[in-house]
Parts: sequence; structure tokens; C-alpha cells
Amino acid sequence: MDSCLSCPIDATSASSSDHCSCSKGKFWNQTACERCPQGLVSSDGSLKCQECPTGSEALNNGTACSCPSGSEWNWKDKDSGSCNICQENTYKDSHMSACAPCSPFSTSPVGSDSCSCIPGTFKNHNITFKNPNMTTCMSRMSNWLRSIE
Repeated sequence: MDSCLSCPIDATSASSSDHCSCSKGKFWNQTACERCPQGLVSSDGSLKCQECPTGSEALNNGTACSCPSGSEWNWKDKDSGSCNICQENTYKDSHMSACAPCSPFSTSPVGSDSCSCIPGTFKNHNITFKNPNMTTCMSRMSNWLRSIE
């Protein structure tokens, strides 16, 4: 008769599983959750760590790889991931870890590192953000309405 063993405090397991699952940046080494070696990454429940693609590096204690501007790291499954292009109306510059939506009245094509104002709107230079690629666009009507308040 098989007996069940308890997982260590930093691991979980599914019902009827034959191994414990560790959090991102760690892997199950058959007895404990072990941090991925420097430069390698892993996803939740991974049994091994993987290298980042050429030209990128491990981030956030081995939980993801850096990706070029206009793309973000996504795990395909628990043991493989890749850089995926940002979708239309989202962007990611070199200082961001994930694609983010463009602000209202702005847009971007697939794979962008910034957003630009849509026709009929203008960039509001009076509003600044920590991220210089975050565009604040205003319609002429919203600007006019603010001026009469």
C-alpha cells in the first residue's frame, strides 16, 4: 500500500500527485523546493529550471526572463516560456516587466514600446509620469470642458 507524504511548508501538491509543487523561481528536487541556480528560471510547479533566451537574463529571483521592448515573458506551461509580442493597444519599454494598456485616447500597434495619441487628440504636457513612455492624451473637448470648470 502506498502512503502519502507531506510536502514541505513552502510547497503544495494536487490530490494524488507523486511530487510536491514549488513556487516560481524554485523547482522540486525530489525532497525539497530548491531555488533555481543564478541565471535560470522556473514557473509554478516546475520540476526543472530553464535558461533564458539568448540576449535576455533571469529577473525577479528566477521567476521570469527579460524580454526586448515591445514583448513580455509568458510561461507556456510549467516547464517552458518565451517572449511574446505585446498586443495592439499595449506597450512595454525596456524598464517594464510586462505589457501595459495604453492610456485613454492613445493607441499602439502590435509589438510597441510606447503609445501615441489617436487623431483628434493631443499630448498633455502638463501631466507627467515616472514612465516617460506613458502618454497622456486629451481630446480637445475634454480640454475645453476643464477650462470652463
